[in-house]
Amino acid sequence: MASNAEKLKIYDLTFKFTLYVTTVVANMNHKHKFTIGDRIIVALDKLEDQIIAANRERQPKVAAEIVYNAMTTLEQISGKLRRAVALNLISDKQKANCDMAIVDIRHQAANWSNYFIRKAGENGDTRKTSPESQE
Repeated sequence: MASNAEKLKIYDLTFKFTLYVTTVVANMNHKHKFTIGDRIIVALDKLEDQIIAANRERQPKVAAEIVYNAMTTLEQISGKLRRAVALNLISDKQKANCDMAIVDIRHQAANWSNYFIRKAGENGDTRKTSPESQE
Protein backbone atom coordinates (compact mmCIF):
# COMPACT_ATOMS: atom_id res chain seq x y z
CA MET A 1 0.00 0.00 0.00
CA ALA A 2 1.02 3.60 -0.45
CA SER A 3 2.48 5.56 2.42
CA ASN A 4 0.04 7.11 4.88
CA ALA A 5 0.97 10.61 3.71
CA GLU A 6 0.14 9.78 0.08
CA LYS A 7 -3.08 8.06 1.04
CA LEU A 8 -4.19 10.91 3.21
CA LYS A 9 -3.34 13.46 0.52
CA ILE A 10 -5.44 11.79 -2.18
CA TYR A 11 -8.25 11.12 0.30
CA ASP A 12 -8.15 14.71 1.49
CA LEU A 13 -8.10 16.17 -2.02
CA THR A 14 -10.94 13.92 -3.19
CA PHE A 15 -13.01 14.66 -0.09
CA LYS A 16 -12.57 18.44 -0.42
CA PHE A 17 -13.35 18.26 -4.15
CA THR A 18 -16.49 16.24 -3.45
CA LEU A 19 -17.67 18.70 -0.80
CA TYR A 20 -17.03 21.69 -3.05
CA VAL A 21 -18.81 20.21 -6.05
CA THR A 22 -21.71 19.07 -3.86
CA THR A 23 -22.25 22.67 -2.71
CA VAL A 24 -22.02 23.88 -6.31
CA VAL A 25 -24.64 21.33 -7.39
CA ALA A 26 -26.86 22.24 -4.43
CA ASN A 27 -27.03 25.79 -5.80
CA MET A 28 -28.15 24.71 -9.28
CA ASN A 29 -31.72 25.42 -10.23
CA HIS A 30 -34.23 22.74 -9.30
CA LYS A 31 -34.64 21.35 -12.82
CA HIS A 32 -30.93 20.75 -13.38
CA LYS A 33 -30.01 19.86 -9.81
CA PHE A 34 -31.86 16.57 -10.18
CA THR A 35 -30.62 15.75 -13.68
CA ILE A 36 -27.03 16.74 -14.48
CA GLY A 37 -26.41 17.61 -10.83
CA ASP A 38 -27.42 14.14 -9.71
CA ARG A 39 -25.19 12.54 -12.36
CA ILE A 40 -22.25 14.58 -11.08
CA ILE A 41 -22.91 13.50 -7.48
CA VAL A 42 -23.19 9.83 -8.50
CA ALA A 43 -19.86 10.09 -10.35
CA LEU A 44 -18.27 11.75 -7.29
CA ASP A 45 -19.47 8.86 -5.12
CA LYS A 46 -17.98 6.41 -7.62
CA LEU A 47 -14.66 8.28 -7.54
CA GLU A 48 -14.51 8.12 -3.75
CA ASP A 49 -15.39 4.41 -3.83
CA GLN A 50 -12.59 3.75 -6.33
CA ILE A 51 -10.01 5.60 -4.22
CA ILE A 52 -11.03 3.55 -1.17
CA ALA A 53 -10.97 0.32 -3.20
CA ALA A 54 -7.47 1.05 -4.52
CA ASN A 55 -6.22 1.59 -1.00
CA ARG A 56 -7.79 -1.65 0.26
CA GLU A 57 -6.53 -3.76 -2.66
CA ARG A 58 -3.64 -6.06 -1.73
CA GLN A 59 -2.49 -6.80 -5.29
CA PRO A 60 -0.51 -3.80 -6.58
CA LYS A 61 -1.36 -4.37 -10.25
CA VAL A 62 -5.08 -4.46 -9.47
CA ALA A 63 -4.74 -1.37 -7.28
CA ALA A 64 -3.04 0.50 -10.16
CA GLU A 65 -5.90 -0.49 -12.47
CA ILE A 66 -8.44 0.81 -9.96
CA VAL A 67 -6.57 4.13 -9.79
CA TYR A 68 -6.58 4.24 -13.61
CA ASN A 69 -10.36 3.69 -13.58
CA ALA A 70 -10.75 6.40 -10.95
CA MET A 71 -8.98 8.84 -13.27
CA THR A 72 -11.45 7.91 -16.02
CA THR A 73 -14.27 8.71 -13.59
CA LEU A 74 -12.58 12.02 -12.79
CA GLU A 75 -12.52 12.86 -16.52
CA GLN A 76 -16.23 12.04 -16.74
CA ILE A 77 -16.90 14.40 -13.84
CA SER A 78 -14.88 17.10 -15.57
CA GLY A 79 -16.96 16.63 -18.72
CA LYS A 80 -20.21 16.94 -16.80
CA LEU A 81 -18.92 20.11 -15.13
CA ARG A 82 -17.96 21.49 -18.54
CA ARG A 83 -21.50 20.82 -19.71
CA ALA A 84 -22.85 22.59 -16.63
CA VAL A 85 -20.79 25.69 -17.53
CA ALA A 86 -22.07 25.57 -21.12
CA LEU A 87 -25.63 25.50 -19.78
CA ASN A 88 -24.86 28.41 -17.42
CA LEU A 89 -25.56 26.22 -14.39
CA ILE A 90 -22.20 26.95 -12.78
CA SER A 91 -19.84 29.86 -13.20
CA ASP A 92 -16.50 29.87 -14.97
CA LYS A 93 -14.88 30.58 -11.60
CA GLN A 94 -16.51 27.51 -10.03
CA LYS A 95 -15.32 25.40 -12.97
CA ALA A 96 -11.81 26.85 -12.62
CA ASN A 97 -11.80 25.89 -8.93
CA CYS A 98 -12.88 22.38 -9.90
CA ASP A 99 -10.19 22.21 -12.59
CA MET A 100 -7.49 23.12 -10.06
CA ALA A 101 -8.71 20.39 -7.71
CA ILE A 102 -8.82 17.89 -10.59
CA VAL A 103 -5.20 18.67 -11.48
CA ASP A 104 -4.15 18.10 -7.87
CA ILE A 105 -6.06 14.81 -7.65
CA ARG A 106 -4.59 13.63 -10.97
CA HIS A 107 -1.08 14.42 -9.75
CA GLN A 108 -1.57 12.45 -6.52
CA ALA A 109 -3.21 9.58 -8.41
CA ALA A 110 -0.26 9.40 -10.82
CA ASN A 111 2.14 9.17 -7.90
CA TRP A 112 -0.02 6.56 -6.24
CA SER A 113 -0.37 4.53 -9.43
CA ASN A 114 3.39 4.66 -10.02
CA TYR A 115 3.89 3.34 -6.50
CA PHE A 116 1.60 0.38 -7.24
CA ILE A 117 3.29 -0.27 -10.59
CA ARG A 118 6.74 -0.29 -8.94
CA LYS A 119 5.40 -2.60 -6.24
CA ALA A 120 3.98 -4.94 -8.90
CA GLY A 121 7.41 -5.00 -10.58
CA GLU A 122 9.06 -5.90 -7.28
CA ASN A 123 6.62 -8.78 -6.99
CA GLY A 124 7.51 -10.04 -10.46
CA ASP A 125 4.41 -8.74 -12.27
CA THR A 126 5.83 -6.45 -14.97
CA ARG A 127 2.78 -6.32 -17.21
CA LYS A 128 1.44 -2.89 -18.05
CA THR A 129 -1.60 -1.81 -16.06
CA SER A 130 -3.74 0.32 -18.36
CA PRO A 131 -6.49 -1.39 -20.37
CA GLU A 132 -5.03 0.03 -23.62
CA SER A 133 -1.72 -1.70 -22.99
CA GLN A 134 -3.42 -5.07 -22.63
CA GLU A 135 -4.82 -5.10 -26.16
